Amino acid sequence: MDWKVNYEEVSSDFKTGDVVLMHGDFPMSKMIQFLEGSKWTHSGMLVLAKDIGKEGVWPDVLFWESNSLTNLPCLITGKSKTGPMLVPFKERLQTNMNNYYDSIFAVRPNTTPIDQDALKKLVDFMPTVMDATFPTDLKMWYENIEGRKEGKFSGPAQIFCSELLTMTFQAMGVMSKNWVPNAARPKDYSAEGTIPFLKRGFLEPEIYLNIPKTTK
Repeated sequence: MDWKVNYEEVSSDFKTGDVVLMHGDFPMSKMIQFLEGSKWTHSGMLVLAKDIGKEGVWPDVLFWESNSLTNLPCLITGKSKTGPMLVPFKERLQTNMNNYYDSIFAVRPNTTPIDQDALKKLVDFMPTVMDATFPTDLKMWYENIEGRKEGKFSGPAQIFCSELLTMTFQAMGVMSKNWVPNAARPKDYSAEGTIPFLKRGFLEPEIYLNIPKTTK
């Protein structure tokens, strides 16, 4: 079984750079699970507000992701759109659980040193992808295969979740730029994957979060 912990029990331990994995219930999510042989269909990164100069302005724990959902506005732009966005982490978890967009959630603590230089690079990088949107399901799958099989970068106009995660770590200087970002899949960031970090960093085992469905 997947042992789960309550969000409040572990949220104070979260760090910028920790990886988040989600299991989705979209039709395309089920297809991804079948083709990849993995339950994980969405990935992103935790960002602490204090690390990007927004302590007391934005919620303490934020989620940097590329998503096809438009139900939460991006904190950076104040607008709702598909593609890269920075949203409150707890709110993303709850809205996804309430609507069954995703039903299983896990955090993988990242041991890679994230210094002030890496944080500055993160802050500088995020606005550069704000114009990107999320690709269609078919285009996302094609671009991923193109990246894995041909080593071809699909470009910055449309970015999917694990592609953004890889681009971000590369921009921060904690992951090799030898890889094409759109070659990455959520599975690569799970315990089933082998994607490495620089600075002798690695991802610790998955911590499953208990997110009960709420009713209004």
